[in-house]
Amino acid sequence: MQLITVVFALCFFTLLSASAMADDFADLAAAGIKLYEKGKYEDALQKLKKAKRLSPPDNRIDYNLGNINYQLGRFEKARKHWQNSIIKVDRFELRQKAYYNIGNAFYREERYQEAIKYYQKALQINRKDYETGFNLKLALHQFELHKKVKKDERSKKSPQDRKEQESRNDILKQRKQSGKKNSNESKDRITQAKSQSSKCFQEKKEKDSYREKLSINAAKRYLKTLKEGECKYRSLFSEGSTNRRHSAQNDW
Repeated sequence: MQLITVVFALCFFTLLSASAMADDFADLAAAGIKLYEKGKYEDALQKLKKAKRLSPPDNRIDYNLGNINYQLGRFEKARKHWQNSIIKVDRFELRQKAYYNIGNAFYREERYQEAIKYYQKALQINRKDYETGFNLKLALHQFELHKKVKKDERSKKSPQDRKEQESRNDILKQRKQSGKKNSNESKDRITQAKSQSSKCFQEKKEKDSYREKLSINAAKRYLKTLKEGECKYRSLFSEGSTNRRHSAQNDW
């Protein structure tokens, strides 16, 4: 089976305005279409780009730019232009064509799952479209075949390949376990450091408290000494005064 690669023909423009800008737009669009039909895709692209600058909201320009980029093999750019045309367009016919073309672009890149999605969208608008239905079946077939080939490739690996793969898996497993071990060791070190810091802080607090108690006790002893000294001094002073009084009395 071969994919039907029909990309729908460019949209023609019918303009009622007689303004100079509208005339320029129509001339550029018409020139771009003629160049496209002659297979001069790069020249057609430049003409339609200029036309788009004159009429940015026109969805037909984006649709046509998508077709040209598809012919040039620029599938991603083609999809972007078709997506823009879908956003702007209200006509179901043009929307269906854009979905169909997006599916073809994905198919060309062997992205079968995305192609299936857009073929299905196109069929939701027009279920009787033969080409879309055919391409959908082909994309489904290729998708299943692609999965089978991958599965076979994995199963056909030689014993040496499997051994090497197992060895790589073991290395990765060891690295992972080593990483966990290092992580746990780091956590333990952090916990120990916190515990040591807390212990040091507690010891310092206890020492400061002890020093504070010593200072208070020393102050009490000092005050006691002062009081005792003061009492002794007063006693001596009192005795001296008495002796002096007695002496004076004797002198009299």
